[in-house]
Amino acid sequence: MADRDRDPGDAVPPGVAVQTPEELSENDKKVKEKLDHLGDQTKTPG
Repeated sequence: MADRDRDPGDAVPPGVAVQTPEELSENDKKVKEKLDHLGDQTKTPG
């Protein structure tokens, strides 16, 4: 019999995924800023 309390679209069981991610380190923030900037360059105007 199917478990009706669980959404069949749930890929991660409760309690497995991180609820609150840790704060980024200063180095992580610098890397993210560079990656975000690279992503901005790929956008086409319009």
